[in-house]
Amino acid sequence: MNEAGYEIFTPGTTSRGFLEGFALSRWTAHGARGSGVPTNGVAPIMIVGDSFVEARQVEDAELISARLQETLCSNSIPNGVISLGHSGDSMAEYVRDAPLVQGWFQPTWTVVVLDRGDFSEAMDPARSAHFVQEGASGGELVLKTRPPHRAMAGRLGALYYGLLNHSSLCKLAWIRTHALLKWWKTEPPLFNASTHATAPKGGEPPPRPPTGAQLQALKNAYHGRLTILYRSPDCAPGARACQEPLDLQVEQEARALGISFVSLADSYPAALARGEMPTGFPNTAPFVGHWNRVGHRIAAEAVAPELIRLHKEHGLF
Repeated sequence: MNEAGYEIFTPGTTSRGFLEGFALSRWTAHGARGSGVPTNGVAPIMIVGDSFVEARQVEDAELISARLQETLCSNSIPNGVISLGHSGDSMAEYVRDAPLVQGWFQPTWTVVVLDRGDFSEAMDPARSAHFVQEGASGGELVLKTRPPHRAMAGRLGALYYGLLNHSSLCKLAWIRTHALLKWWKTEPPLFNASTHATAPKGGEPPPRPPTGAQLQALKNAYHGRLTILYRSPDCAPGARACQEPLDLQVEQEARALGISFVSLADSYPAALARGEMPTGFPNTAPFVGHWNRVGHRIAAEAVAPELIRLHKEHGLF
């Protein structure tokens, strides 16, 4: 367990996944993937995100970070690239953990991988980190956190974390059990005859999360030195446009705040037109789940030109 309270792989652990693909992943300090902190003395670029960045589905050399580093190196940008992902994270966790991860890796720039679900999940009070909007709509956005739970110690702890570190089936069982417990706690009672709660009106959409305020909090947490890589939902061939009004709103607000922004909204259809599939594995259904090696390559190809532009125009790295 690291200082953020995450149950992470012990540095030096090698794990093979079988749920999506059959990849071998290597883990270094603080839950980072691949080769860890670069040793060339140049401040790294850090990619943070959820399970798409954790990416237990692909080999180390196929990660977005590895692909991006290759492209930057070929453009005479010597910065290493670190993947730091944790399954289930959202906007609130990225803001909460920013001081910690910046202290660990001292990055010169950060790429944050987001999608539209991150904004609503960040408002969920059941999460260990979440936002609360004080007062009426438009009020101040406050980050609420709970201290991490204590790690299990002794022989039982060694067995428990050893199984999580080395068995994909045990890790999946842990994830599914916690998801079931969360569902159980939020499940409404079977009979509501004795309650007086007013049922929501049919057809009313849920309130939109305060995306602008969340983006401002993210910008402040990383001192403005970040690029958002916006992961659009996957589109199967023949599907309608993937973007929704919220996606366009997020992009407009990010650019208005001066945040570097890259969207994959056009990259997926272009990949499909070339006959490439960014998600899906030989042992899963196509067009569902996490990025496969094609998806990681597409994401790296999308964000690389923006980082190269920032380097050339502003000398950021």
